[in-house]
Amino acid sequence: MNASILLMNIKHFIKDKTALFTLLMLSQILVFTVLFYSFGTIQNAFAVREEIDDNSKYFEVLIDVMQYDDITGEPVYVYEKCYTKQDFFQKSDSILNLIPNEYIASVNYKGIVSEEGKNTPLTFLYSNTNPRDCVGVYSLIEGYKTGDTIVLNGREHIIQESGNFAADLVLPQVYDDYVFYRLRIELNQTPSPELIDDVKLKIEEEFGIAEVHVPQIPDLLEIQFNRATIALSAIVILISALNLTYAYTYIISKRKKWIFSSLLIGAHKNDAINIFAAEIVIYLIASFALSVLLFENYIKNLVAMIYPQIETFYSASVYLILGVVLIAVIVLMTNASLESIVEKSVAELGREATE
Repeated sequence: MNASILLMNIKHFIKDKTALFTLLMLSQILVFTVLFYSFGTIQNAFAVREEIDDNSKYFEVLIDVMQYDDITGEPVYVYEKCYTKQDFFQKSDSILNLIPNEYIASVNYKGIVSEEGKNTPLTFLYSNTNPRDCVGVYSLIEGYKTGDTIVLNGREHIIQESGNFAADLVLPQVYDDYVFYRLRIELNQTPSPELIDDVKLKIEEEFGIAEVHVPQIPDLLEIQFNRATIALSAIVILISALNLTYAYTYIISKRKKWIFSSLLIGAHKNDAINIFAAEIVIYLIASFALSVLLFENYIKNLVAMIYPQIETFYSASVYLILGVVLIAVIVLMTNASLESIVEKSVAELGREATE
């Protein structure tokens, strides 16, 4: 019975109030579309912030010392392209001297040693208080386990720890015959643009042609634009949700005659509320489905021209969660008005009965 009444209400509403129905659907599609867009901009802002955080706290100098064997295709590290320990440390010191010590979290150097006839890269880790105080060495050496002996540049060393693909060891010192090709300075905080420029100039002066990474400073204009876009989208969604609530309240309020008749023939007020709520949900679900198709096939591609990463943020589950949340919010906001309208109809029915 309720299902047939529900379908009849939808049919009459579309037929008798076509313009209002069309405006209502377009408004709902707009709300869902803005919601999807807002989700993408928020995710993009987080992704940009995470990328900046990852790239804003280290300097790195990398000399291209790798070649590939013509026959095997395996990487080969070329000694001749590296710097000697003395030369590399001297150049590194001139860079480190520009950075306040409290900014430095750690310093590491990557060098090359000879291991059983082949060149092997080693990363030398240092403390932040004294860059010459070697606290450990991590080596990408396969096939070793704890307690094994490894020969580097003709010297025997014992592996202290090992994993599935690499071995760890601690050297008593960094020997003079080691050569180096990478410097990485991890920072505790993002440096000022002036410090970044000074360090970059010093790196270019000391190392010339090299792959250089400097901390990435957030673009304030981009950050402000993202915040403004998110805030504006949130305001649009809120106002639109309130307007939809008002629109549904207005539509239902014009059906007092139907409510009155239903109650008069014995229907319970909760039946009327449930029918109206189900009708609202159907309209919202239809708008949601159209919004997903519109956004996924057209709008997302346009937004991706501004935010290239945005295409990776959406999936069927994301659309579903966003849709369910918004539908639930609108239905809950409208439900209070529905109860008020039905209660008034019950009161009118009571007054007529007493008269």
